[in-house]
Amino acid sequence: MKKSFVTVTPDSGNNNGTLNVTADFNQDQDRSETIVVAGGGVTKTFEVIQERLQIPTPIIRVGFDFTQSYYNTTINESSSFIDWTTNCLLSAVTTNETGEISVGNLKGFSDYIDINNSLKIDSISINTDKTGTANIHNWTFNMAQSSYDIENDTLVLTQDTYYEIVEYIRTMLQTASGVFTIRVMNMNTQKLLELTIFIDYQA
Repeated sequence: MKKSFVTVTPDSGNNNGTLNVTADFNQDQDRSETIVVAGGGVTKTFEVIQERLQIPTPIIRVGFDFTQSYYNTTINESSSFIDWTTNCLLSAVTTNETGEISVGNLKGFSDYIDINNSLKIDSISINTDKTGTANIHNWTFNMAQSSYDIENDTLVLTQDTYYEIVEYIRTMLQTASGVFTIRVMNMNTQKLLELTIFIDYQA
């Protein structure tokens, strides 16, 4: 039986039995539904309450701090991949450069990926084309090019490619178009956390 966001199986039965109740994925708002079970002259009503998924908020600094700019944020998970996506409110991006490329507040993703010294920034992709189809720039990194500070819960990339990457970010902020993705990998489990920020458009 399907009722709103709740699925109950089996639909019917006899004597003693077990009902399995599952709820659809929920990133929108808290919600509730009632289920009525009747049999043998007895009727019971149960309320199913589901809170919206609390989406982690990473501290993303790519020359500029994007943390306060997020809106329309979503997260999806597969067996080896976590896709966190948000849009950027330009007016909320810091105007002063941070001087680093880093991802903080990673412990907020501990339900999805193991947070430990095996984390690295695996790659960064930038697309400065507003149509989302061209001008794609990619950088890949080895384990030695980033380090995870457990105490401050921050994964920091070395300065080797800082200016090259940040120049593209600056261009996107000035033209109000583009998208960039930072991929964080746990080298032990090979699980990938992909953090994507759209500036002005959605793919």
